Amino acid sequence: MVKKQYLILGIILLIAAFFRIWQIWQIPPGLYPDEAMNGMDALTSGPQVFYQNNNGREGLFIAIQWLFLKTFGPEVWALRLVSVFIGILTVLGLYLLAKQLFNEKVALFSSFLLAVSFWHINFSRIGFRAIMVPFCLVFFLYFWSVARKKRFSRSKATRGSYFFYRKKYLLAGLFFGLGFNTYLAWRFMIFALPFLFLKVPVKKTALFLAVAFIVCLPLGLYFLQNPADFIGRAGGVSIFATGNWLKTLVISLGKTLASFNFVGDFNWRHNYAGSPLLFWPAGILFLIGFVMAIYKRYYVLLVLFGLMLLPAILTYEGLPHALRMIGVIPVVYLLAGIGLDKLKLSLPILLIFFLIIAGAQYHRYFLDWGQRQEVRDAFSQDLADIGRSLIDKNAYVKMNQGGVLVDGIPMSAQTIKFITYKKANLNFVQELPENCHVQNFGLVSICQ
Repeated sequence: MVKKQYLILGIILLIAAFFRIWQIWQIPPGLYPDEAMNGMDALTSGPQVFYQNNNGREGLFIAIQWLFLKTFGPEVWALRLVSVFIGILTVLGLYLLAKQLFNEKVALFSSFLLAVSFWHINFSRIGFRAIMVPFCLVFFLYFWSVARKKRFSRSKATRGSYFFYRKKYLLAGLFFGLGFNTYLAWRFMIFALPFLFLKVPVKKTALFLAVAFIVCLPLGLYFLQNPADFIGRAGGVSIFATGNWLKTLVISLGKTLASFNFVGDFNWRHNYAGSPLLFWPAGILFLIGFVMAIYKRYYVLLVLFGLMLLPAILTYEGLPHALRMIGVIPVVYLLAGIGLDKLKLSLPILLIFFLIIAGAQYHRYFLDWGQRQEVRDAFSQDLADIGRSLIDKNAYVKMNQGGVLVDGIPMSAQTIKFITYKKANLNFVQELPENCHVQNFGLVSICQ
């Protein structure tokens, strides 16, 4: 029976890997400047605690990208490969967490639904640091839940088993601390601690907090020296920056909650524009699981669901915002797994159901979304093409766009810079030299 369960888990992980690796060299197309900025910072600055450019970014994800770029070279697929592996490991982590909190069926159902989730697949193939939030969440909660459920008597336990017990709190603290080094949304997890550690012995709580503190210390020291970077862009998009924050809050809450089953993110980079974030069968299962969570008083899931929605709810820009909601993904699919388990479907029906969902999601992502011109535009395919045309060239380059400046040059130049890194001799300037032959490509003017 155990071998059968591991076999099924292995199949689910293979499915997760397929959806995240297949055609990674061409889907998503192009290279969005935010991704390219990560790559350029990794290549030129190496690992850092925090990067100030581009509204500020925590450094953990970029440090891992640096390692991959050093290993595989400055390629777009290598830049995104970090997200691929993080995404696959998150599927495994959700299985472990769901099995620990519930049972084997819920674990298999939840992990499969996550493996074929368009929402999670998409961000598992983009070089954005936010993909690490679900990863840290599932492993933090897994080690926390194992430590909570285990009850060792030091007098009766072996030395190894007692150390293993304590190690779970240590690992929980490790992943909790790492979360702060990933993406702004993780900061809301602080509010979960009083609830999660309410009945945990003081010594175990102290061990957890000590490890988390040590992991967070470098970033914390940076923010003490650079307090303006602690808030960054978040202050500019906060509902409290609007004239009527209460009205904005109600609108934001409504759009965010409706995004699961009705109208989702309209940004083609984040979603199949306007479509619900959940494929409708998964959306129904999520609602069933949510009702079950209320009825069964699964307070941990309900608290985490609310906290991980706050990064989106407390902002007004770009709503609904699938990226800012990314931390809620494990909770949503765990609830969907609970909902599917509640239906008690027969094995043949389950297999047909899984095949339909996997096939539909494959078609939507690879054959539809991945081929659309809107997606090419969203990922700056035009800039990537210009960059590839400049390989092995010597030229002055002027960006004909506005926006955020990096070293005095528009942010969009980062795509061309990464594509041509060590493959061309380009000089990005604010004004082209006089008396040279200028080629105008609309977004870019080039003087060779």
